[in-house]
Amino acid sequence: MFRKDRRNTLYPSFFKIQAYEDDDSFQAKLVRTEILYTNTTYLIIFTHQYHVLSFQNDVKVAKTFTFRTMNRDFAGIIVTFTKKSTRIEQQLEAWKYKLESNEMLTLLWPPSPQVDDAVHIRTKCAYIHSSFELQAHGNINVHSDSISRISDNLTKVAIKPKTKIYKKNAELMLETREQEANAYIDLSVLQKTDKTFCVTDDASFMFNRSGVLLLSKGASVQMTPKSEVRHYSSGYLDAIIVPPEPNVISGERLLQDALIYYKRLETLNRDDFESLNLSQIALQYIEYCEKTGLINSAAKRFIEEGRI
Repeated sequence: MFRKDRRNTLYPSFFKIQAYEDDDSFQAKLVRTEILYTNTTYLIIFTHQYHVLSFQNDVKVAKTFTFRTMNRDFAGIIVTFTKKSTRIEQQLEAWKYKLESNEMLTLLWPPSPQVDDAVHIRTKCAYIHSSFELQAHGNINVHSDSISRISDNLTKVAIKPKTKIYKKNAELMLETREQEANAYIDLSVLQKTDKTFCVTDDASFMFNRSGVLLLSKGASVQMTPKSEVRHYSSGYLDAIIVPPEPNVISGERLLQDALIYYKRLETLNRDDFESLNLSQIALQYIEYCEKTGLINSAAKRFIEEGRI
């Protein structure tokens, strides 16, 4: 992994950091060429301990450390060359490396996981941000009809099973993957009907026309029409409590009660019912009222409300 000069002196080796797992663990790939790039994070490994690099003030240093293996001392430093300078180029040239300006390449969409060196795509296309123009069969292995330039530095690419984009230090491997079914536990939700709900903990909420209310433990809540209580366990819905269905009086029974217990009459105006979708019971009653020209006021209101 280490190059030698004519006197067998070992030069330091550079590893390009691929991805961090945590602050002390990352993946890095040995740089086998002579070219290094700006704005790229590298791990430099020396075959000896060191004190201060000659160009340390011209780079961004993230971390330094030492270790011993194979009965030898080694030193490591994580650096990023933010710009080119004479001092950096002279030092790298002494180690047989050259520094060039980097290219930028980023997958903007869709959000995708990276597995080893490849990004797994589950859509038919991807949106790429790059500092260079994507050229079919040049820096990307797709046909020209698979590339749609949206604006400067933004390109839409139709993905084939394996799509590779590369230029200088920038490299991106995209692989298509079928959408996998997510494993999950099917949680059953208890459905319950009750006139009064007794709150046993602090995880019940009342939903009604006024909004949502957290119910206090120990409270007794009267269930009203159009309301329901939802109970949650660890953030998951596990029970729904609703009021019983109200006793609905039939239209015929309601008409009979209005005629028996409500004696107020008023003049019949057939135009009051022209826009209504009348039931058979309502039609028969209105035809009966046409004979006298009068209609029961309560019955009229129930017809207008659609209850008869």
